[in-house]
Order: sequence, then C-alpha cells, then structure tokens
Amino acid sequence: MRKAIVRAAILSLALVFGHATAGLADELPKRRPGHWKLRTVSASVGMATIDACIGADDSIAAPSEGRSCLTPKVERAGDQVIVNVTCRSNLGEERISTLFTGDFQTWYRGITKMTFEPPTNGVANVGVTVDATFIGPDCPANASP
Repeated sequence: MRKAIVRAAILSLALVFGHATAGLADELPKRRPGHWKLRTVSASVGMATIDACIGADDSIAAPSEGRSCLTPKVERAGDQVIVNVTCRSNLGEERISTLFTGDFQTWYRGITKMTFEPPTNGVANVGVTVDATFIGPDCPANASP
C-alpha cells in the first residue's frame, strides 16, 4: 500500500512537470506542448518511463486532481528555477519543492521533494527526479493527458 501511494505521487508529479519557456523571476517555466518522454527516478519506487501529452495550459506547479493549491512561489537562481507550492487534500497538506533546469523546448530536469503532513501510510516525504525529452508536436493515443 505504501509503495502504491508513493508511486501515485511520483506519477502525478511526473505528469505535472513543465510548461514553453522560462521567463521572468515570478513566472513558472513552461514546456512546449506536445509529446514528451518522462523518465523518473525515485529511491522508493525505482525507475519509470511515461509518455505524456502536454497541453498548452498544463501546470508545472502541482498536481490538481483532488488538491487545492496555493499560488506557487517561483525564484530564479541563474539558469535554474525553484518552485515551491503547498497543497491540501483530504489526506492533509503536501509541500512540494522543485528545482528545474533545461530549455523547456527540447528537454528539462526537475528534482522534487514532497513532504506530507500528516505522513500518508507512514510516508513523510518523497524525492523524485524527472528527466524529460520532447518527442514531437503530435501525441500518440496512449500518452497520458
């Protein structure tokens, strides 16, 4: 059960990462809409690869399903973008902190730490790294929305 919750959190984050160019200090990075290959690595789950179809209006900040999130805080540090957001769900509070690098047109990397309060099935925090590569503008039918 614990592994299933961690896997769901990681997949949720992997599908959320991104949006077309990183802009000003208070703007969320944006990745190009289309078909992306997301490779995730987590100590608790291992490696996974996800085909994702990214729309023009998806959110890099936080998973939206079943959660209410505050406005993300975005900071630039050279060519890196740090995004912090707090979300609430029926399970409690999630604090999500992500360090992004990349051009968001052809590739990006997100290193994320999620903290759960209260811990969910004994899981207090989860770390995941997502390496993403743009495949093309057209999404295959099996890609996650």
